[in-house]
Amino acid sequence: METKTCNYCSGEGKVPEDGFDGEIITCPVCKGAGNILVNKDYVPHLKCDGAGKMRLKTPFGKQCVLCPDCDGTGWYAPPGF
Repeated sequence: METKTCNYCSGEGKVPEDGFDGEIITCPVCKGAGNILVNKDYVPHLKCDGAGKMRLKTPFGKQCVLCPDCDGTGWYAPPGF
């Protein structure tokens, strides 16, 4: 395992919550630590470009949500791993 910067909050440990007047909340991925443990062979997730989040169009406008494939970590095991 290797410590990597949390891509969802960019290592800040907090994220601004869209739609709540800029309210700051603890990062749901790293739980405020700013980094996460991942296998050293993991690579940045392609679907979210390693960001761990995706912008989706909703009836309420665009919202930033956790990437469902990497659970917001931004990292995944390469094929054949």
